[in-house]
Amino acid sequence: MEPAELPEGYGRDMLVLMPRDPLRCFAYWELAQTTSKQLAARHGETALARARLLLRVHRGGQPDLEFDISGPVRSWYFDADSPGGRLDGELCLRFEDEREESLVTSRPVFMPRKGQAGEDPAWPVKSDIYARVRRALGQEWPSAEG
Repeated sequence: MEPAELPEGYGRDMLVLMPRDPLRCFAYWELAQTTSKQLAARHGETALARARLLLRVHRGGQPDLEFDISGPVRSWYFDADSPGGRLDGELCLRFEDEREESLVTSRPVFMPRKGQAGEDPAWPVKSDIYARVRRALGQEWPSAEG
């Protein structure tokens, strides 16, 4: 069986934010062809061609990060610098006359916190469990000395 090719897009407007680590985030998006056609009909081909596509990131409810992502890109890494914080994303168009139109928003994401995670009492780590599993697999478990 031949592997199937992935489609270029899925025909829907979407914006997804994915934390990479406590400080950086990854965004990817798609704007459907129908959306582009509606925008061209509403604003005109020339105005749409000159408009800038922006990725706006809201930290704590405030839109304080903005990236010009105009061009052929469909994903973007950015420094969020919000360990443990909430991020919301928005794609919008900014026209030459400074008018803006919001196109799509993301679901909220929560950035991981810095530092080592605390131990969850509901999921205690028991070294004897690991030792039993390794013995069942026929593997030696290292002693406390080494």
